[in-house]
This record gives sequence, structure tokens and C-alpha cells, in this order.
Amino acid sequence: MWIVADEDKYVASTWGAVVRLTAGEPKEVGNELGILCLQNGCTEVKRARNDKGQLQADDPSTPEVNEAYDGGVAPTKKKKAPTKKKVAAKKK
Repeated sequence: MWIVADEDKYVASTWGAVVRLTAGEPKEVGNELGILCLQNGCTEVKRARNDKGQLQADDPSTPEVNEAYDGGVAPTKKKKAPTKKKVAAKKK
């Protein structure tokens, strides 16, 4: 579930899960934590649909707006930093 908040906030659960939300930046969270975020004033990022109920595609002629999502902004996943490889000590 993709969630977006209007202001910077932390949402914590009773089972120990915590998510930090930055204002206006969509974030992907699990369903249980997403429902908790919705209860705390966040909104869900939803895909746009046409009159028939089918998912709407993005129009490539308008690069500044993404018509595939309500609000015109698509969520982006952040890239994970590469992990360092462990180097084994050489035996003599």
C-alpha cells in the first residue's frame, strides 16, 4: 500500500512497527501499517481509472504529469545502497 502524508510524522503501532513519513513523499508500507497510517490522517496513493473501471495509462506527451495516478504523481521506490562484501583474511 502506498501512503502519503500532508506533514512530517511518525506512525507507530502497538506491535513495534514504526514508519517515518515525509510531507508529500509517497511511501510503500504493509497493509496493517497502511491502515494505521490512514487512521492517523494519511491518504492512500491510488491508480487512476477510466469510465469503464480499467486502469488508466500515462500519456507520454505530458512528461510533467502522470495520468496513471490520482494527483498526477507516481510513487517511486528508493534504490537500496549496495552492501559491502566481506573480505576473508588470507592464510599464510
